[in-house]
Amino acid sequence: MSAVDRLIDGMPELQRGLLMLSNLQGPEYLQKCAEWLQQALGVHTVSIGELDGPDVDRIRILGFASRTAGERPASYGLQGTPCLEVISRGQPHCLVNDASAAYPQDKGFRDKSIVSYAGLPLRDGFGRLFGLVCAFDDKPQSAPEDTLALLEWLTPRLGREAGVLRTQRNILNSVRWMATSSSEQVFTHAVAHLCEVLQVTTAFLIENSDEDPSSGVVRALLHRGNRLVDYEGTRVEYSGRPFAQLSSEDRVCIPEGLPERYPGWGMVHRLGVQSLIVYGMRHPNGQPIGSLGVGHTRTLEPGVIESPVFSLYIARVAAELARLRDERERLEMERVLSVKHKMESLGLMAGHIAHDFNNLLMAILGNANLASEVLDAASPARRFIDNIESASLAAGEIVGQLLDYAGRKPSKPMLVEVSELVSSASALVELSHYPSARVVYELQPDLPRVETDPSQLQQVIVNLVLNAAEALGGKPGRIRIRTDLVTLQARQIGRLIQGRDLHPGRYVCISVTDDGVGIEEAALNRIFDPFFTSKKEGRGLGLSAVRGYVESSGGGLAISSRVGAGTSVRLYLQPV
Repeated sequence: MSAVDRLIDGMPELQRGLLMLSNLQGPEYLQKCAEWLQQALGVHTVSIGELDGPDVDRIRILGFASRTAGERPASYGLQGTPCLEVISRGQPHCLVNDASAAYPQDKGFRDKSIVSYAGLPLRDGFGRLFGLVCAFDDKPQSAPEDTLALLEWLTPRLGREAGVLRTQRNILNSVRWMATSSSEQVFTHAVAHLCEVLQVTTAFLIENSDEDPSSGVVRALLHRGNRLVDYEGTRVEYSGRPFAQLSSEDRVCIPEGLPERYPGWGMVHRLGVQSLIVYGMRHPNGQPIGSLGVGHTRTLEPGVIESPVFSLYIARVAAELARLRDERERLEMERVLSVKHKMESLGLMAGHIAHDFNNLLMAILGNANLASEVLDAASPARRFIDNIESASLAAGEIVGQLLDYAGRKPSKPMLVEVSELVSSASALVELSHYPSARVVYELQPDLPRVETDPSQLQQVIVNLVLNAAEALGGKPGRIRIRTDLVTLQARQIGRLIQGRDLHPGRYVCISVTDDGVGIEEAALNRIFDPFFTSKKEGRGLGLSAVRGYVESSGGGLAISSRVGAGTSVRLYLQPV
């Protein structure tokens, strides 16, 4: 026997056990440490565990030793136990006597007649609280200070060992979900894994709207282990929410008091979320594309707020969002280019037809007038001549509509303040929608003036409102008429139905938005065709005249729609 062996063999059993622990690591260390602590403290049970469960309200056992023979439990719930005090406060908690009386809901205490308890939180290498070590006994604590001192002495090593195990497990899971190719899988796995890694109850992903930067769409939401599909696909208005701050900040953190800070945010109150941290995500070109965040039913700890894992998740999710956006833009530009070429051809054809048809009408009306002059006033044929003139005049109105579509109808331009014009057209607007539809005006004052024919612009607005009202199908709904001064980037101009030759810069925007049934993609490609309609009752050249007006005014035209979520048509006019 060597001198070292003799030295170890001569040690007391507890010292020898403590020395042997230094050679262990991982799961074996955690279990042996629980056994050594149970002997050293002479208590009934020692348990080492980490937070677990969809609601982060359970402790998964990592190490367990007890006087009572039998298989150790896999996990236990925190509710009604002194362990909840340790986790909630992040501080040691000690009961010298009457532990069962202080926590009558703790079934384990009742069954084992537990009298005393001592528990300390476990933190990983980043300072994040993720579990606890606790000792409880069926007799009062004679030296609680010594018990707490011993547990406190061991918790740094226990935290590191358990933290390494969690990190290894999380890395393996991250590799699996980050390698998935489906966007939906990336998003759902990202929020689920964020909840697991950071041990929070809620995680979410919101994508910024392509059309309206002041809102976004929920792409994934996980709460208490459940994917809340009813919320996915819904629109979130950023105004009055933390997301509105992300335009100037990369991160918004509210570690506690979230419901009090946002009393009107219904979802927060329904889910019971008390704290929140949300990070903004950007496209490689610098454009904001969405936000990724987590919430918790308890206070967020500094270790969670400063966790380095966020950057890893943000990089993967942002890359997927950017890929989706680029793909949508490519498809949209292909669609817009196809529609533009088709409308140019149709416009050219409509202009030629209108010109030739107008010449024929002039000949018909001229001959009808000549015939009327040579006929006697009492001639029975005069009635037929009058019918010819009436039909010719009605046909002339159709020629005017064709010229509208072709963008060749003569106009009387003048300087117009768009918000004032829309306001003055409110009487016409009110006559152009169903009583069940509520028209909301959001008119920006003091907009730059534009040079246009006011009567044509008023007719365009009425046509758009009428189309929006028909999309509601007689059901209650909202039509929003909005004017604003916006800045169009080259990327946005490239997606216009009309006006792709515009230069990037400021434009006066008129938008008409409804929350009706929306338009299917196949119909969206034909919505501005003459006489095309997806409704039972056609409306002639209403929307095609809108396109013609935009072309003749040198402006831009865009449309966006989602089936079941409504449609938005936007006109862009160049300010003077």
